[in-house]
Amino acid sequence: MERARLPGHRGPLAGARAAAGLAALLLAMFLLVASSFAAAPDNTGGGTYEERAAAERMSRSRYRNLEVASLVVILVAGGCATYWAVKRRKS
Repeated sequence: MERARLPGHRGPLAGARAAAGLAALLLAMFLLVASSFAAAPDNTGGGTYEERAAAERMSRSRYRNLEVASLVVILVAGGCATYWAVKRRKS
């Protein structure tokens, strides 16, 4: 027995297109955020020990922020994919 199509139902590829679009959007947002942090150290001059140590601490905190941002993006994308799969399975 075949189920009747609901009005506005676009077929099985609609979910794949939506998932690809969401993945592209998340990647673009992540790259935008990652490029704003620019985690390169400041090599403008020798400076004193204290200045170099402060620059190193700042560089480390930038890398840490990038790691946290990537973890958040991964968790959100996984949660969205799980929600989409469960919702699709129920209907």
